[in-house]
Amino acid sequence: VNIGLTYMNNKDYDSAHHAYLNSLNIKEKIYDKYGLGVTFSLIADNFKLQNKLDSAIVYYNKAKQYLESLDANHLIAMANMQLADIYCDKNLPNKALSLINESEEYLTEESTLSQVDILLLKAKIYNQLG
Repeated sequence: VNIGLTYMNNKDYDSAHHAYLNSLNIKEKIYDKYGLGVTFSLIADNFKLQNKLDSAIVYYNKAKQYLESLDANHLIAMANMQLADIYCDKNLPNKALSLINESEEYLTEESTLSQVDILLLKAKIYNQLG
């Protein structure tokens, strides 16, 4: 995963994708649900950075499937925030708002996702709603 992040940070998206696929292969063999969820999320991030939004949606949802089975609430909330941002970009504010509201339910005091992030995305969505 770290190799993929390095490639992604250097905008070498194809190499990042291949590194993530290698990571997925290993995580599938040992059935590391947490690792699968994180890796699917990173693949989604990689697609989002390339503006391949439909592919990003697919992979964020795959990530959520694994993360929900583990109650990894902060990571589910982060995936929801990314999905909400995509839906906002696709001019689907109601779908985005639903995901934001779901994200708020997952947050705890120790969450890495801040209320500021949520409020900024909500402002973007409400701007679309008018």
